[in-house]
Amino acid sequence: MINSILDRKPQRITLDRLHYYDQHTNQFQFTNNPHIIAEHTNLHFQRLGKSLNEINDVKTYKSIHDLPLYWRSTYEPINNRNCKHMKSLLEDFSSEELSQVISSLPNNKAAGISGITYEDIKHTHQDFREYIKQFFNYIMQVQIYSRD
Repeated sequence: MINSILDRKPQRITLDRLHYYDQHTNQFQFTNNPHIIAEHTNLHFQRLGKSLNEINDVKTYKSIHDLPLYWRSTYEPINNRNCKHMKSLLEDFSSEELSQVISSLPNNKAAGISGITYEDIKHTHQDFREYIKQFFNYIMQVQIYSRD
């Protein structure tokens, strides 16, 4: 709103290439890999305003036993698989559950990378929804998930 009152447009930068120091090769590198650029951008803003000593003094935790006692209980794995909440994670998705989720998707939203909109999903045939349900149930059984 302030930008429209002042009749100016927000300035944007495009990070599509990066010159950085690679710790593995001990050399400066150029890249246009969006994952490397995102990683280094994130590190930049995490370190912004900190001295080199503060950055180097940040402790790296390799296991739960390296954490301070106060935080260990928070990050310990849940070993009680008999609790009510864990059982529901082991159950397959039902057709009714999938239909309920699909019908609650909002309309008029932009498509993602795939180009598929929520309206496209809402208009899928029942056979395709069955396939989606089986696919999601398979993912939960094998417990292999996408990184993105």
